[in-house]
Formats: sequence, structure tokens, C-alpha cells
Amino acid sequence: MPSAEQLYMFRHAVVRDAAYSLFPPSTRSELHRLALEATVAALPAEVIPAHAADLADHARLAAEALPGDAMVETERRYRAQAAEYSMSHDLLEEALSHLGRQVELSPEQDQPMLLLRMGSYALAMGRIERCIELARRTEDIALRRKDSAMLGMARRALGVTNASLGKRAEAFALLEDSIRLFREVGDMRQVARSMNGKARLLVDAGHHAEARALLQDLVRTTEDLNDPFQHALSLESLAELQVRTGEPQAAYDNYRKSSELMAGHGPPRSTDLPRSGMAHALVQLGQLDEAEEMLATLIAHCRQSGRLVELTSCLEMLAESRDRRGDQDGAVALGREAVSTAVRHGSDRLISMARYNLGLRLVRCGVLEEAEQLLTAALAARTASGDSHGQGAAHNALGLLREKQNRKQEAAVHYRHSVDIHQQLGIEDRAAEAKAGLRRVTGGPNPG
Repeated sequence: MPSAEQLYMFRHAVVRDAAYSLFPPSTRSELHRLALEATVAALPAEVIPAHAADLADHARLAAEALPGDAMVETERRYRAQAAEYSMSHDLLEEALSHLGRQVELSPEQDQPMLLLRMGSYALAMGRIERCIELARRTEDIALRRKDSAMLGMARRALGVTNASLGKRAEAFALLEDSIRLFREVGDMRQVARSMNGKARLLVDAGHHAEARALLQDLVRTTEDLNDPFQHALSLESLAELQVRTGEPQAAYDNYRKSSELMAGHGPPRSTDLPRSGMAHALVQLGQLDEAEEMLATLIAHCRQSGRLVELTSCLEMLAESRDRRGDQDGAVALGREAVSTAVRHGSDRLISMARYNLGLRLVRCGVLEEAEQLLTAALAARTASGDSHGQGAAHNALGLLREKQNRKQEAAVHYRHSVDIHQQLGIEDRAAEAKAGLRRVTGGPNPG
């Protein structure tokens, strides 16, 4: 049975709601205005951001029947605070909602930056179609207003989104166009940011020498520009390349520098990416306890916020650490979670990466039938997207699979494809790995 106090509060709520519904619209709006003013007066300034969403709702309801634009401007102000508060607490869904309302309330000239922020959150949550729609809206406004700088930002956002879909040719073209537009208006900071996006594409495509030259130049340029945030992004991208090229100590040092710069100059949670890179470098250095402690914290953040790209990446790093400990079952379980997370995100590139990694682990564990399905799907996706580097890796993994199945002729075909692709890309260590596999199944001399 409910207590007398609970019954009283229930009756009170019923009477209050009934009374509210009987008020005319002007009285309701005035009540919300008074509630807003009383709340602001009663709260210390430092806790206002935590209540900004409620204050914005009061302003919205107050504006319905009160004359003038004062309450509209008040709602805009509190929506901005609510979006920042939500973002700083990893509440991306709420941040998107508040930013969307800000767009509705803002004049056209103020909308593009809000739309681009919404797009970056949507991409992090795997809402790729939404991200494209928001970038296109920004592009339309920029073209209508003849704003080259804003057009460059929209094209860059579209380039990043196309890259997440594995559409590298389209992504390169869009990023090159954004670089051209920023050069035309003389905004070298934005040029550097788009160049960083281009460098990341080169890293993903396996063009490591070209990416290294570009990134080393970017690190110097962003330092000369006295732009700590862009400098941090450049260091982070260089560190990612160094992880891939087997330079874990250099990668760790650059990730650490990037994290320190992000902590002082980046947006909330911006230190998570360089910290995940530090963890990956620690895995490569064999410092597994420290790496796994960092990854556990990052995975908790990503799960809380819905950041599916970062969550997939951290799960893969943790799986690699478990591999190094000899815990194959643990690594496979984490790999399966990474695949399901990537599927939730919807990025073809992310899905093919997770499937490839899980397939390769299953080959090593002897679970060959499932591995074949995963690796065949990964190869098909990478072929469709023109991902040469990914195709080379998938062919090498399928060669290993066929070798374990004692289907040596098919293994040789895959190994030859892997050798050819990696030699064309200039990735000699991967080519050498494929050549070794080819020698095992053919018994012949060193190919190529």
C-alpha cells in the first residue's frame, strides 16, 4: 500500500496538472518565464550548465504566448549551454537534440557551424546518412551565401564521411577541393586540417612514404602556426602511421605529446583518441597491463557515449593484447564484439576491418569455416571500395586459410595477389610475408 505522503503527492500532482491545463496560453507562458527567472536566481552560476536543458525548455514554453524575441534568444543561449554540457558528459544523443533545436532558432548565417558539429556527432554514432545530409545542408548554405571557407568545411566533412564508407577516390577529391578553397581564402589552419585528413587517407591506403613526408611537413607547419590543436592532430596522425610501420616507441611519444596538447586546447573527450593510440603502442611494446588498464577506461567512456568507431578500435586493441598473452578465447570474444559494434555503426570500412581481424584470429585458432566467410566478405567489401591495401591484407589472410585447408593451389593464387598488391604499394614487409607464404605452398624459389 502507498503511504499517506505518497497518496498526498499523487493527488497534488493530479490537481497541479489539471490546474495548469485550465490556464490560458498567456498565463502558462508567464508561469514558465517566472519559473526560469526564479531558477536562475536561486542557482549558483557554476551549476547552471547542468540545468541548462530545463531552462531552455522553460524559455521555449514561455516564448509560445509572450510577445517579442527575448525568450527565443534565451532559449538559444541555454540550448548552447545544454549542448556543451551534454557533449562534455559524452551524451551525444542529447547534444544532437540540443544542437538541432539551436539550428531551428538560428538565422541562416549561424547554422553551418552548428550543422557541422551535428555531423561530427552523428558520424561518431554511426548515423552516416544523417552526417551526409547535414554536410549537404551546410554545402547548400555556403553556395547560396558564396562563402568559400564554409564550403571548404562542408566538402571536408563530406570527404571524411566518404572515407568512413571506404570511398577513397571520392574522399580524396573532396579533401583536395577543400584544400583549394581554403588556400583561396588564405586560411592556412584549415588547409592544415584538410591536409591532415588527406594524410590519414594515405595511411589507410598503405601509401606510407607519401603519408610520412606529408605528416612530417604538417607537424612543422602546425607548430609554426602556433596552433596547438592542429599540431596535436598532426602528431596523432603521424603516431598512427608509426604504429602501422612498427615504430611503437616513437608512436607512443607522439601520442603522449598529442594527448597533452589536447588536454589544454581540445574539446571534451578529445584526449581519448591519442590515449587509445598510446594504449596500442604499449601493446606493441609488450607493456600489456598498463595498456589494458587504459583501454578498460576508454571502452567504458565509449560505451557510455555511444562512440561506436572508437569503441570498435579499442576492442580490437584489447583483443590484440589478449592475443599477446596467449588468451585466444578472450581475443576471439572481443573480436566478435568488435564486429557487432561495427555493424551497429554501419561503416563498410569499419565492418570489413573488424571482420578481417576476427577472421584472421579464427584462422589461427583453426575455426576455418567461419573464418572463410568473414575473410571472403572482407575481401569483397575492400574490392568494391577500391581499398588496395586492404585487399592485399585480405588476400594474404585467405592464402593462410587455404594453406591450413591444404588447398595449396588456391593459397598460391591469394599469396600472389598479395605480393603484387603490396609491391605496387611499396609495402615491402607485407610483400615479404606473402612471398614466404607462397614459398611454403609451392616449394619454389623466392617469387618476384
